[in-house]
Amino acid sequence: AQKVSDWIHYLEDCRRTKTIDPKTGEVIATSVEVRPPDVNLSGSDFTVVFDPGEPNDAAHGHVRFGLKAIKGAGVKAIEAIVSERDTGAPAEGEAGRRAPFTSIFDFCERVPSTIVNKATIEALIKSGAFDAVHARDDRAGMVATIEQAVSAGQKLAADKAAGQGGLFGMGGGLGGGMGGGVGGGDDEQGDTGAPESPLAKASPWSEAETLRQEKETLGFYVSSHPLVEWEAWSRTFTALKVNQLDKQAQDARVILPAMIASCRALVTRRGATAGQKMAILTVEDFTGQADAVMFPAIFTQFGHLVTSGDDSPDEPVFILGRIARSRGDTQVIVDRVVPIDGQPLVKGRLQIILRPKRLNGSAARLLGDVAARLETAGQVEQTAAAGELVPDAKSPTPVELVIETPDDWVSIKPQRAASAIIEPALVKDLAQALGPESTRLVGGVSVEMQENDRRRGYAKRGA
Repeated sequence: AQKVSDWIHYLEDCRRTKTIDPKTGEVIATSVEVRPPDVNLSGSDFTVVFDPGEPNDAAHGHVRFGLKAIKGAGVKAIEAIVSERDTGAPAEGEAGRRAPFTSIFDFCERVPSTIVNKATIEALIKSGAFDAVHARDDRAGMVATIEQAVSAGQKLAADKAAGQGGLFGMGGGLGGGMGGGVGGGDDEQGDTGAPESPLAKASPWSEAETLRQEKETLGFYVSSHPLVEWEAWSRTFTALKVNQLDKQAQDARVILPAMIASCRALVTRRGATAGQKMAILTVEDFTGQADAVMFPAIFTQFGHLVTSGDDSPDEPVFILGRIARSRGDTQVIVDRVVPIDGQPLVKGRLQIILRPKRLNGSAARLLGDVAARLETAGQVEQTAAAGELVPDAKSPTPVELVIETPDDWVSIKPQRAASAIIEPALVKDLAQALGPESTRLVGGVSVEMQENDRRRGYAKRGA
């Protein structure tokens, strides 16, 4: 059977797939979107779905994740969900199709808990299958409501079995004839059913936790990816993606922003490091996975950044190293690991790239704020000694402005030298105002060289 991790490549292929009009040769769509599972739209397997009112042609539609691919969702449970949704009694205005699930309570009332248990419901929620029913930010609240919703569904089933279904808010059938004749104190129910029960109160999960739970149930990230949040920051130092590693030359120096999908510790058996621990990493981004090797000295120094108890850490990192193909497949021999909010390159020049079409009023105002920050940064005293290997992270970096024109790049030299402290907040502000890829560090020095390994010299990298 194919590993779930192998699907990452297909997701990236979908994002890169172009749809061509066979008559004109014109590109009519630049990607095929893959969306998370949805209890109201997904089939058992991956399915092409069209939004309401969307043309049913090759240029439209999206691929919806199949419910059977969710870990913890059994085949019988999925068949029951799809059957209840698609082959139940037709709803008003829909020929042969029942109304979609309207809440987690509606779901639990209509799908027996003897077939779809609490663990399956939790897996559906964590995968994002109920996001359109409630909201993505409500996943924690939905999980906290499972017990209540299942109990309500079980009580309704028992009442129906006793011939009392209409007394508990479902309307129609027996209830339709009895709703107005039972106790005046329950008039608010009437023939319309009981008011919808709210979700239990729960603190929303952070984006990192939401994505972690999603990966736990789907095997990889679908609705987003932890690296998306850091895209502008990581591109300041490198544009390399996992699926580009095969194109790098043997021994090429690389800086790779990635997640640690797995870390397998080994004990060396030969040589001077016999008996010491090393590690084989599986690193990934939204384009695929690759192997990375940490030999004992490096694992001793940076192992805490690639392990977190029994699980891989949830935060992305920068992997610094070199390309090796001694075993056939492309691997990264790790020299250093840097937390994602750290700097893998230092001592360069920060280029701020201006594209005239992006310089609207709000961008101009933000540039004024940025200029003030640069002025402040320029007053910060350089604390790192001239020969220091890794300068203070708060040391200012020289800044140059570059204007991108249709034909060339034009560098603007200010009357007074500008500098800035490179930090995620500054890069995020610039990306919001000037668009993606608006900052980059050029002429930087990689920080993977250790004090006791000066024979390598600085590994320099250009733009």
